[in-house]
Amino acid sequence: MFRRLSSVAFRGLEALVVEVEVDCVPAEKLLIQIVGLPDSAVKESRERVVSALRHAGVVLSALQITVNLAPSDIKKEGTLFDLPIAAGIAIALGRWKPPFSLEKALFVGELGLQGDLRPMRGALGTVLLAKEKKFSHVFLPGVSRGELSYIPEVEVVLLKDLKSLLKGEIATFEALPEETQESDLVDLKEIVGQEAGKRALEIAAAGGHNLLFKGPPGSGKSLLAKSLPSLLPPLKPEAALEVKRIWSLAGLKKEGDLPPFRSPHHTISYAGLIGGGSKPRPGEVSLAHQGILFLDEIPEFSRQALEVLRQPLEDHHVTITRSEGSFTFPSRFLCIGAMNPCPCGYFGHPDHPCKDTVKEIDRYQKKISGPLLDRFDMVVEIPALAFTEMRGKGKESSAVVRERVQQARHLQESRNGANRFNHLLKSDEIKQHVALTPSQQSLLEDAVKMLHLSMRSLQRLLKVTRTIADLENKEEVADHHLLEAISYRSK
Repeated sequence: MFRRLSSVAFRGLEALVVEVEVDCVPAEKLLIQIVGLPDSAVKESRERVVSALRHAGVVLSALQITVNLAPSDIKKEGTLFDLPIAAGIAIALGRWKPPFSLEKALFVGELGLQGDLRPMRGALGTVLLAKEKKFSHVFLPGVSRGELSYIPEVEVVLLKDLKSLLKGEIATFEALPEETQESDLVDLKEIVGQEAGKRALEIAAAGGHNLLFKGPPGSGKSLLAKSLPSLLPPLKPEAALEVKRIWSLAGLKKEGDLPPFRSPHHTISYAGLIGGGSKPRPGEVSLAHQGILFLDEIPEFSRQALEVLRQPLEDHHVTITRSEGSFTFPSRFLCIGAMNPCPCGYFGHPDHPCKDTVKEIDRYQKKISGPLLDRFDMVVEIPALAFTEMRGKGKESSAVVRERVQQARHLQESRNGANRFNHLLKSDEIKQHVALTPSQQSLLEDAVKMLHLSMRSLQRLLKVTRTIADLENKEEVADHHLLEAISYRSK
């Protein structure tokens, strides 16, 4: 009595097909052996499977049951093999006759002792793998419904428990189209004053540029940052699916097609920020993929956590190496930071005196290293609001600004390629698309000497210049485009 089913194992973001082979032969007593490089969680599935089958009406007698998880050179981790093992035993014993080809079905899920199915990570990745490998059916825990998107090529069956599967009491999953939810977004018209900050947000959104706000407490730095999602257009279907897949692997639910906005607390560890663990999971930089990572009170983050940001900010992916291999997670995000100018927050304030010494201010500002600061395309001062400004109203709504952002992005994609905005321009592309006149070259040379700009800073300044011109729908870079970009590097 032999049966072969298919299941799934995860190696980072990658999903792999695992063959679950079940062989049942008569014996003096019940013996279940699992081979194929299983970890302790997989080995413990023997007790869960026996109990779940009993509650489903399948009592195992004196049998020797051997379960092989292939390929055997890949370590099998977790509890997702419970369902295929139980289903394989039930089929081998003639207690279930599936009305479809087992070669075209995937089974994934953890069983409780009463046969109920538990929530799982990576449900969406499982369905995408089924589509890629041309499986016709996928059997998943019904509690994973919230993670799934509708993929018409695959029939997704969500199960309540093992008993419903063996009795044929199953229903195919049907997803309703998701709608973009904008009700919780901060609109620019809700923010009074701070026009320089709003302008910087528009440029950052249009070109995907990293942005750092500096200013005293209560000036509106965090509120400005939280309004950035309202300026970004919805994600395209492919990008939205990629984001949902990452969130699904992390056990989180991502609804709609709005770009993700992640704002971790400054006490987060470097592993929580970058990803990791004995079984690598995506960190905040990957959960912010295709969206925004907001670091509020950035000097309060640990030095180690901040320094590990340098690589994903430059390469747009994270590679985590463990004994069993390397795992790569995408991390293409717009980073926006906010900080006070000093520990008390009032250095340079016109009305509130600063209580810190020069040494304390210098130590505080040096918490952000030069190489990390170099990776911010723009640094913008957010001054304290005067009373008359507090009584004012916001000028433009986010919808108006978002329209300009979309037009600028469309122009960039027509020039650079799909999903390639100005922050991704390479050196040769910068030379091609940011052609400066001799007078502009002289102006840029003076700025480099005065501000002590590195090559990286210079490249980012020119990318911002290109974005400012794109917002005005100008093919040629004008003097005021370059001057505005320089002003964002002079802080």
